[in-house]
Amino acid sequence: MKYLITILLTTFSLQAEAVTNVTKKNIEEVLSSEYVIIDVYADWCAPCRKFGPIFEEVATLEGSKYHFAKANVDGDGEVSKIYQVSSVPTTLFIKNKLVVGRHTGSMSKEAFQKKIKEYFK
Repeated sequence: MKYLITILLTTFSLQAEAVTNVTKKNIEEVLSSEYVIIDVYADWCAPCRKFGPIFEEVATLEGSKYHFAKANVDGDGEVSKIYQVSSVPTTLFIKNKLVVGRHTGSMSKEAFQKKIKEYFK
């Protein structure tokens, strides 16, 4: 049982570190990475809650290649203002500080991974 708890805590810790919460204070630091994927969401949004675990899973799998970040529109709306996000969830694909793609709405893990490859060729 102790071994199982250690595995679960390690897995949770890795997932937590895979995604950065982006705010007005750290946006420049987040954008310093070449490839950035930002999930702009709201806690009250049902499609956001559906997509959130998918975003986290892909971040855990692909986090060594890309910088994954989340921006809560209710916590700090700066990111949504900068990138003119009017609907959530919106996923922003940013390369060298320029938005190269965006997707509004939830998507499957497979669709999300396909978009990452498409936008970051």
